[in-house]
Parts: sequence; C-alpha cells; structure tokens
Amino acid sequence: MGGHGREPAPIHRQDPDGVGENLEVINLRAIAGEYDEQARHIDIGKLPVLLENQQKGNYTIRLDPSAQGSDVGLFCNQSFEKDPEIASGSVARDFRRSLSMGIDRAQINETFVLGLGEVGSSAPGEGTIYFPGPDFKTLHANLDVKLANELLDKLGWTRRIRRDIAFGRTTASGCASSSPPTSASCHSPRSPR
Repeated sequence: MGGHGREPAPIHRQDPDGVGENLEVINLRAIAGEYDEQARHIDIGKLPVLLENQQKGNYTIRLDPSAQGSDVGLFCNQSFEKDPEIASGSVARDFRRSLSMGIDRAQINETFVLGLGEVGSSAPGEGTIYFPGPDFKTLHANLDVKLANELLDKLGWTRRIRRDIAFGRTTASGCASSSPPTSASCHSPRSPR
C-alpha cells in the first residue's frame, strides 16, 4: 500500500531496457536494432549475428575493453580450515602459482568470449594508475602444466592425491572434497562436526 492507503497503479508496459524480459527476447531486439544503447544481457555468443545485422538494424557494435586486470578470476579460499591437508594447499604460494599455470586461458578465451579477450593475469590494466608494469600482465599466467605439476610435487601433492581430490575421492585425512582447493566439504576425524 502507498503512503495514503492507496494501491500503486499497475504497470502495463515493459521497461524499455528489457528488465524482466526473457534474455533471448532482449538479444533478438538488439539484433533488430530496437535499442538506442544496450550492454546488459547481450550474449557474446550472438556477436557474429549482431555484427552481420549492424547495417540492416542501423546500429554499431562497440567492444568495451576493461581497465581492470581480469573480468573472470579464480580465488582460493585461504581461510578454509575444515581439512588441514586441503587448507595447506590453499595458503601455499606455490600451490596458487601451480593452479594459475594449470589453467588454459587461451581455451577459456576462445570458448567463452570468442577469442576477443586478452589473456593474462589479474594485474590491474594498463590504463590505470595501479598498473605494475608489463611483466605482471603474464606473471604466472602462461599455461605450463609441467611446471605446475613440479610445484605440486614439491609441496607433496602427489599425482594420486591430486587425482583423488579432482574426482571427489577422499584425501589422506578422510575428507571427501567436491572441488578443492577453492571449495570443499569435509568432516575429518581431526575436526569437530
């Protein structure tokens, strides 16, 4: 009820920026050129169709590069305590480095943003006052599975332990993990339930 005891008037029209609409409808309207400006909810997978229909729909596509280091990131929970074996990995610098070097960023770029992204670390972008320098753009961000495995071996994370954790099997301490070290579910004998 409103402040004077009256019901607000019902809304009979759709908001022009597509709030509440089906996302597919928003994208189809964008392809048809029905928006003056639209960024939210535009599916990057539709980019080829959007580009193909620019002239017909009387619009222009502008890709807006981000000034931050990354739009997608993976962060380890460094305060995880339920299983010491998993916790030891998430706080170890070499573990985080190995995780970073085991990610195929080029494949992620191709798969999710049609190769339009810039592969690199999460260091702040060049256009900011926080940019630490060009060396940091790729620091620990190049795919190097051999070195990643060597770092894990050095930490005592044998291939069997890594395989068992990856497939949700129990660790040496009895922890059944879902996808460590970023998340896990465990009630080990050493920790209270």
